Amino acid sequence: AKSLRMPNGADPVVRGFRQTLDNLPIGILTIGSFLHPNYTKSPKFPFVLPVRQTILAREETLGDRLRSYAAEYPAFAEVLLKKADFHDRKRGIIASEEYFGKLLSALDEFLSDVERYLEASEREWLCGMEGITIVDIGLATLLNRLYVLGLEDRFWSDGRRPRLEQYYARACQRSSFQCVLPSKVSILRTVWVNTPPMYKAGLAAVSSVLLSSTLLKR
Repeated sequence: AKSLRMPNGADPVVRGFRQTLDNLPIGILTIGSFLHPNYTKSPKFPFVLPVRQTILAREETLGDRLRSYAAEYPAFAEVLLKKADFHDRKRGIIASEEYFGKLLSALDEFLSDVERYLEASEREWLCGMEGITIVDIGLATLLNRLYVLGLEDRFWSDGRRPRLEQYYARACQRSSFQCVLPSKVSILRTVWVNTPPMYKAGLAAVSSVLLSSTLLKR
């Protein structure tokens, strides 16, 4: 099998892209899009409204749950309380629309750099024409997350960034890329495991309907 490693002589610009991709706060971007839905136009499965509401409900109660665990398990209280405080501070930052807007602007700038690079290099993939590397997996995965969050209209569709749009379409056609994406079932399983019991009945009903709908469309 062909290695996904970047070649030793990879362009320093591409190495910079990989470093940026590795450091992007994808979780914050995801939760931020739930908290500020005016920035998204058409969220896709699995991040439809009922699932987003369930994830947000879990986020809202996480600090309190960590503090209750700290009271229940004194030996771990210091660590749990620090995690609770960190979560609350992070939640406050994510809830700021100003912060979320700045995050989207920074992402805009990064994707503009990628668009210019793809146009100037005339490459199908960031490290060449022969095949994808780990940096392509990172970029395509980011684009997929933006797509399911409903942010593609802002970042590349309708000719906004044509090279990036073509790049994402090529990536989606590759079975190797599809294999690294979490399945719809696995995402719902993760949501379920991390959902407080009081919300599970509603989510179970929603998940059943959504999965049935998805299977019928295959």
